[in-house]
Amino acid sequence: MTTKTLQIECAGCHCVGECICDAAREAAGNWRDFDSFAWTRPFDGSLENPDDWTIVYTHNRDSDLIEVSNASVVAEELAPFVESDNPDVISESHSHWMCGWIDGFTIRVFRDGAITAAYRKWLELLDK
Repeated sequence: MTTKTLQIECAGCHCVGECICDAAREAAGNWRDFDSFAWTRPFDGSLENPDDWTIVYTHNRDSDLIEVSNASVVAEELAPFVESDNPDVISESHSHWMCGWIDGFTIRVFRDGAITAAYRKWLELLDK
């Protein structure tokens, strides 16, 4: 997993430390750019503002032990954001023609225009 290191000041942002606004804007709605991809959540009414969400993948059928271990840590760290009435993280498991299946999460990047703690946690995990 990789992430961009951003050292940009945004007018009016409330980032503490490193600014993550550009990364958040790029991530939100990333599912629209996926080729050969069918995802029903945006269209079945299960997500409020689907373009405020990003899909991230952690492992697949062919993942090695390190990837599986990392995915387990990510799941544990994101669990508090999954376990609520209006979660900012949803576990995902998708079929894939090449690797059988791929698992990860849908993460709400923005809630009411602000970057969510769940997305901040995801970026923190990427830097580890």
